[in-house]
Amino acid sequence: MQEGEINRYDYFVNKGCLRTYTIDEKGLEHIVQFSIEDWWVGDMYSFLTQTPARYTIDALEDTELLCLEKNALEELLYKNSKV
Repeated sequence: MQEGEINRYDYFVNKGCLRTYTIDEKGLEHIVQFSIEDWWVGDMYSFLTQTPARYTIDALEDTELLCLEKNALEELLYKNSKV
């Protein structure tokens, strides 16, 4: 995912390692997090609001992701809520 794109999925890392980062006005990278196996990754604000992402996400090695669209995640959360 690239900064400025709309994050259409929330990603679960089945295998691999990713980094989430931003680039400042001087061109310097600032790593926000590393995501390893059994972690979630994505620009959550972009995902929830469907606005351009502030972060870029790169795979650092061969990676396998589970990709959930917003409506699928909402349905999953609704079906598993105790309300």
